[in-house]
Amino acid sequence: MKKLWLVMALAALGCGKKKDESTEKKEPPPAPTTVDAAAAAVAPPDAPPAPKFPPLGAPPEGLDPKLATACDAGDGKACLDAARAYEPKGAFRVDMSKEEGDRHVEWTARYGERACQYDLGEGCALHVRFGTLATAEAQHAVLRRGCDLGHMGSCGELGTWLVRDAKTATEGLALLEKACRADGVYKTDDPHGKLCAELADLLTGNGTADVPKDAAKAKEMRALACQQGAKLGCPCTDDTVEKDCGPSTDTERWMCDEGVCGQMAPG
Repeated sequence: MKKLWLVMALAALGCGKKKDESTEKKEPPPAPTTVDAAAAAVAPPDAPPAPKFPPLGAPPEGLDPKLATACDAGDGKACLDAARAYEPKGAFRVDMSKEEGDRHVEWTARYGERACQYDLGEGCALHVRFGTLATAEAQHAVLRRGCDLGHMGSCGELGTWLVRDAKTATEGLALLEKACRADGVYKTDDPHGKLCAELADLLTGNGTADVPKDAAKAKEMRALACQQGAKLGCPCTDDTVEKDCGPSTDTERWMCDEGVCGQMAPG
């Protein structure tokens, strides 16, 4: 009799357990993750806002006020365009009064510096060329920034300084070659190929004893200079016309003399 009650009790417990399991509330499965939701989950935080700099103020006489306004509003390209537009070129001290020339130099440097602050390497070059940076180290630092930002003219100009010191001559040569091969231009009115020509001169032993001579590379750099447009010393074929060597200007006259391009005083 006791065995019968024990069997019935166990059966009752089993039925109750099944009932509880069948009536237990189950959580719904998680919704599938969409592509957008997954991307949002791993997306980086919002990018930091663009840096803000104090406005440069009312533009100087002769500069497009729209460029100045856009630059002050944070448009780095407008800052660079303003510097380019106001940059004095050539023998500007001959054609401008001292006051006008000083104004162009000062504001070109200002807008160039601001463009450099907005990560435009050409602005760094303009800042160094027209600015009043107190030391060579400060100039080199700005040129290095311009070079790091991709302005090959800044790389080349920095290289011309570094080759003058035995401790940095190797780096200077590497920067000059990099700028040469990229056809970099430091000064806006410099001829293309000038940096290659400077490098060729260094490699032939002209300029500094800290640069080892390399006749083969000097020849290669000279050929690049000629191809890019720095025609001084390049081969030419017609002694009667200037076009083989480049157009003459008010300050220089090109000529082909015995198969080599040269310059002579105008007149």
